[in-house]
Amino acid sequence: MDHGSVNNTLGSFMIKFPTVKNKKVDTEVQESYDNLWKHEWRDLHKVGPGVRTRNRILLKYFKKYITSGSVLDAGCGDGSLLIKLHQVYQDSLEYDAGDISEEVLQIIRAQPFIGEIFLLDLEKSSTIPSKTYTAVICSEVLEHLKDWQLAVGYISTLLEKDGFLFITVPAQMKYWGPHDEFALHYRRFEIDEIENHLRQNGYQIKESKYWGWPFYWLYYTLILNRTPPKIVMREVTSPIKRFAANIFFSLFLIDDLFSTRWGRRLFLVAKKMH
Repeated sequence: MDHGSVNNTLGSFMIKFPTVKNKKVDTEVQESYDNLWKHEWRDLHKVGPGVRTRNRILLKYFKKYITSGSVLDAGCGDGSLLIKLHQVYQDSLEYDAGDISEEVLQIIRAQPFIGEIFLLDLEKSSTIPSKTYTAVICSEVLEHLKDWQLAVGYISTLLEKDGFLFITVPAQMKYWGPHDEFALHYRRFEIDEIENHLRQNGYQIKESKYWGWPFYWLYYTLILNRTPPKIVMREVTSPIKRFAANIFFSLFLIDDLFSTRWGRRLFLVAKKMH
């Protein structure tokens, strides 16, 4: 496949937007996520206890399996996880980022340690970079895709042999609710379906667990599910909400001790064997 690129030099580093024969991402989908990031998600991702906890756990797994090499955050959002990784690994890693939202790519461009930045749709082969990585992160992405299995196939082309795939997704359709609909989810995942698919496609499961009980379960059940999504996200940077977010972030540390069917989130690390 001939992966062309449009290069734009910004400061001292290079930004690369891959295109193939003028194929682009779905503009309607892109606009939907641009609007969510512009109006709902940007502040939430800075202080939300769920987002910060997700990054904390992924960083823990990263330290266990990755010492150096290269990483692509496929569905990077505002880059908060890459920033955490850079604080730990510094120049031991090369960092690339990709997302379907131009709104967040504007944010990512402010981070000089990030090498290449891709306008990325994981369901379109024409946007997949022609590179391979030591690790690929796919955090809170697969639930947004109509064909998540197709996307996993494309992600596999981005991984070196013996490379690691880090996945987080919302868990279990029994927990489906208004926040899933608001966030443009297509599904929540059962642990067996995603494990089995990865094994059938040449991966060895290294870590797999339902997470989020008891305190994340209580937080979601008693607060989030009883509050309209826009209300939850509005004025999220207010002092009261910041204080509450920090309390929950601390309580969620206790949830690391448990992996039960009550968990609302799935963490998975898989190694590409062939």
